Amino acid sequence: MPSVKPVIPPEEIDILSVNAKSPVNIIKTYWFFIPVFFFVFFAFATVIFYKPRIASQEDMTPKPRAVIPDSGMPYLGRVDAPITVIEFANLGCSNCKLLFDPIESGLRKNYIDKGTIKFYQWPMFSADSNVSQVEALYCASDQSKYWQYRDALINSTIVVLSVADYSKIAQQLKLNSTDFMACVNSRKYAPWLEQKNQERLEANLNESNIMVLVNDMFLSSPQLEDISAAIDREVGGMK
Repeated sequence: MPSVKPVIPPEEIDILSVNAKSPVNIIKTYWFFIPVFFFVFFAFATVIFYKPRIASQEDMTPKPRAVIPDSGMPYLGRVDAPITVIEFANLGCSNCKLLFDPIESGLRKNYIDKGTIKFYQWPMFSADSNVSQVEALYCASDQSKYWQYRDALINSTIVVLSVADYSKIAQQLKLNSTDFMACVNSRKYAPWLEQKNQERLEANLNESNIMVLVNDMFLSSPQLEDISAAIDREVGGMK
């Protein structure tokens, strides 16, 4: 006699026991927990491994901005030179002579004399420097002797120059002493120099650092090789 399987009423079938081992059914049942799991996991990992970035001194230092020389400012080179180079260095700076001597001579030979760059020196002074020597320098510029007078100031062995020293340098360079001293004594260039100094401050240029601007590229305390490389890049970009 054949055996007869008992019929289980529908209400007694355990659906979970039938499908419990099916991954597909588990995912279908609990799918809404998956995004929550990943969110909690990444939030936990972020808290554990996150290291806040501490701003460096460089990050907090305002970046210098380019300035434009006045049309009347003295320069070396041709008026139509394609590249403008501006030197920012205090005449009273003890280390600046290292820039004025070897670097400027190299720039003259390789770029200025060849008509590649137009070279300016921005008037630089600070509260503790002798502003009057910069005023005297621009008085010499009235007689087209800016660069000669500047070289004389740089090479002077006198620590603090007096008005009498300015007059002596003017005589050595064969300037018209009467006109020169009238300019110095009247402080003709004081307002203009203050304006240039304010422009420097607004451009975030520190008077204690040596800076060179090649078109729109600033170089801090550069060597001749650094300036030459920047100029060569500018020249290459024009081809």
